[in-house]
Amino acid sequence: MKVREERLWRVDTISNEKKTQPWEEGEDFKDAQSKRCAKSSVLDEIEARSGKQIKKAQAIISGVVSDLSKENTFVDIEILSTRRSPSFGQ
Repeated sequence: MKVREERLWRVDTISNEKKTQPWEEGEDFKDAQSKRCAKSSVLDEIEARSGKQIKKAQAIISGVVSDLSKENTFVDIEILSTRRSPSFGQ
């Protein structure tokens, strides 16, 4: 197996293992930079999958929240907090 193929296989294997593990409450981000990076990655993926169409983005986010709400430790009120990031959408 070539090095690139082996790396892709490892990433795929790790990804599949994570998908089968249950969700846990975990902890908050260590710093604002980590949180911004994660948010940016998620937003980039939503933009790509929705074609930057709000209705599609809402459907994606709604589906994700619905799936997560089935977890015992999920608190849906935390999704729409009053704390807004001034850089959202910029």
